[in-house]
Order: sequence, then structure tokens, then C-alpha cells
Amino acid sequence: MRCSAIVSFLYLAGLAAAIPANPHPDNPTGLAKSHPAKRHQTRSHPTRSHPKKSHPNVKRKKLQRKTTGEGGQGLRAVGYYGNWDIYDRKFFITDIEDEQLTHLIYSFANVNPETGEVYLSDEHADLNYYYPGDKPSNSSEPQLYGNLKQLYLLKKKNRHLKTLLAILGYTYSPNMVPVLASAELRANFVSSAVKLVTDLGLDGLDIDYEYVTSTTEAVNMVTLLKDLRAALDKIPTNSTTSPFLLTAASPAGPAKYKLLDLPGMDKYLSFWNFMGYDYSGSWDKITAHSSNVFPDPNSNITTPFSSNNALKWYVESGVAPQRINLGMPLYGRGFANTKGIGQPFNNSGATTGSYDEANVWDYKDLTINGVETNVPEIGASYSYDATKKYLISFDNKQNAEFKATYVVKYRLGGAMWWEVSQDKQNDDSLIRAVVKSFGGRPSLENSLNHLDYPHSKYENLRKGFPGIGLATS
Repeated sequence: MRCSAIVSFLYLAGLAAAIPANPHPDNPTGLAKSHPAKRHQTRSHPTRSHPKKSHPNVKRKKLQRKTTGEGGQGLRAVGYYGNWDIYDRKFFITDIEDEQLTHLIYSFANVNPETGEVYLSDEHADLNYYYPGDKPSNSSEPQLYGNLKQLYLLKKKNRHLKTLLAILGYTYSPNMVPVLASAELRANFVSSAVKLVTDLGLDGLDIDYEYVTSTTEAVNMVTLLKDLRAALDKIPTNSTTSPFLLTAASPAGPAKYKLLDLPGMDKYLSFWNFMGYDYSGSWDKITAHSSNVFPDPNSNITTPFSSNNALKWYVESGVAPQRINLGMPLYGRGFANTKGIGQPFNNSGATTGSYDEANVWDYKDLTINGVETNVPEIGASYSYDATKKYLISFDNKQNAEFKATYVVKYRLGGAMWWEVSQDKQNDDSLIRAVVKSFGGRPSLENSLNHLDYPHSKYENLRKGFPGIGLATS
């Protein structure tokens, strides 16, 4: 039988022990996205660590299809956007194909490690940048401009698009360590984060802590989510809109997810954004697939991690599949001086790439020279240029469609992408390919967003920007 058929059978049968565990648990994995120290986004691979025992509160059960959670309301299409995208990439909120998305997550807010206060990381981009048509106000009250004004206008244009503020990311996560450990700082975190939601006209929060490192932190994370959920539920809403959202970016590496109290967190989350990428990269010694769905039964080297194995753990731990979005990369990872997949490489001296990191390519910048290969048995794709001895692991259109089929077949909640500025446009878009495979816009979740923010500090947002449409970039 083909690998996908074997794994599919085991998945449905709930035979967890029959699928091999990851053979290299000490390799890095999970999302390595980070807010930049300066203006653009960068990635760093997660800290290498050995797996630890799973959280004691996790009660594992057999894998089965479920109908709890948010199933039946349509599939989610969740895109992250970085506030640095207006700089080097010159990709603006107004460039986003919002009709292809149900949720847009704005990244990243930071946290003060001494006070626990959550604050915006780039006020110029977030609050003050003038889009075409923006002009100073004569009012003495604060006015909202920048990306966040455009996010609100995007919501007015598309009432089915919900916006969330992502907090932390890989670079800012160390600031969270003392905050998690202190009840006082956690309380400040909650109050300041929720105030940003009501001040900025958002629909919720996304917690991107990379990563929980102990059972004590896991317990404190559940407490934090509980308090955030309670505070968000106190924000007044009308009967036609959904509750304010609370989500989390979650890891794909067993050394990370086995520490989490998954059922404890799940009680308070609206859904999970599973980071199904960065399974390999420049930190490795051998080329491997960076976002494969299944493990390769013939080569442990090329698939040290897999989305399917990680998702089995989540579901067996009590998280309904419909509450998990499968994360997909809109970038590729390059390997220089190599003879192919599963072979040694040497990236030293190789400085090519799009913007953020050597040998990391935005999907829209990928120029494929050589042979492009699909590996449908494991849900992976890559290109190899034998002349230049250069390999790139990335999702092409066929593999993105394969992942969409996987989402539908196993009744996951939808798809998530890091990050939207890296995609191609129109018919070449991977986001569009996945949504089309889902069944198009009618297949997507369609709850209404929030537009009423009577307690915002910004006068123009309180009034709902009357008569103002989305800027043209």
C-alpha cells in the first residue's frame, strides 16, 4: 500500500501505536517566525531540546472524527500579516486578498517583562503610517491611522473577515518567561491585551509563545488563557456577532507539544493555529522536507517530523480536529552545495534569499531552475538544480491542494498561512488554490466581525470612520 493509504487507515482506526514515533525528537521544529529587531521579519530556528514527559493533566484517547468545536460553520482560512511588511516588501494591508480569508492575524505585539504590559511593537506602522487619503485631523482627540486603521476598514468592506492581534512570536517570547510566572504580571498582561482589542477595533487575540518549557509554565499558560477568555467575554457585543476570539499558535515538535496541557488550553481557545512548517532548515546537516504531512517510511532522514504524527497527538489528547487549522508555509527553505534530498549540504557563504534570512525564499520570489518534484505519498514538494547543486523545500500548488484535501478528509478546522505577503497573487496564489480546493468562498466560515467599539481611545474608530473607504495602495 502507498504510505498515505496506510497512514489514513491507521488514522481512522485510531491505532496510535501502529504509526512510528518521530525518529529524531531532538531536532528543532515548530514555527520559527519572529518579529524583527528592526523593520523586517526574520526567522530563527527553535532551540534544540530533548523531549520531556507529557503534561500530567493530559488524558489521551483514541483518535476519531469528532463533531464538537466549531465544525459545521465552514472552514477557516487564516493568514498572518507582519507589521514590517510595509517596509522592504512594500506589501500593505490594502494588498491583501481578503475575500480568500476568514481571519487575519496582525503580528506582533510585544510584552514588557517587568510589568507584563502588552504593547505595540512598531507604532509608526501600526498607528501612524499615512496610507493614501489619510490626513491630519483638527480634533484634539487621538485618531487612528496606519495598518490598524486599514484593518478596520477592511472589516467594514468584508464583514466575514475577523482580525486578531498576535502577541510575542519567536523573538519576543523570552520576555514572557517572568510574566507567566507571576500572577500580578499575568493580570497586567490580560488587562493591557484586552484594552488593545477594544482600542484598535480587533476581533481577538492570538498567543504565540515559543515555547512552554516546563509543566509549571504549562499550568500557568492555562491560567493565563482562562483569564484572557474571561476578560474577552466581558467586552459587550451585539447578538449578530461572534464572541471575541482567543487563539494560539501551536508547535509541531514532540519536545514542545508534549509539555503542553492541551485539554486545559483547549477549554479557553477558539481554535488552534498548528505550525506545520520549519521541520528542516539551515540548522540541520542533511537536506529534508520542511513541511511534509506524513513521515516517509523509506527515509527517516528526509522527514524527521510530520504534521500527521503531531496532529494525532493533539486529537488523541482531546482537541477536536475541527478546532485545529493546518499551518502551511508561503516560503521555501534553501540548501546549497548538496546532491539532493537526504544529502549533506553546506549553506556557509550562501547569502541569497528574499528579505529575512539567507536561503529563505518568499514563494512569490521563487524561480525554479532544475527539476520540481512532488512527493504525494508524504505530502511534500521540492525543487533541485543539479547544476547549481541547490535544493529548495517548499509547498508548490499541487502540494498545497494535497494539504487542502487532507484538511477536508480528516475534518480539520481549516488552513493557516505564514505569511500573506509572501504569496503570489491571483491564480498563482497558494492561498487561493487551497480555498478553491475547499470549495471556494461558500465553503468558508462566515460569522460576522465586530464593528462597534464605543470605548476605543481613538475618536475616528469610535465613530466607525463614517464615509471612509479602504485606501488604494
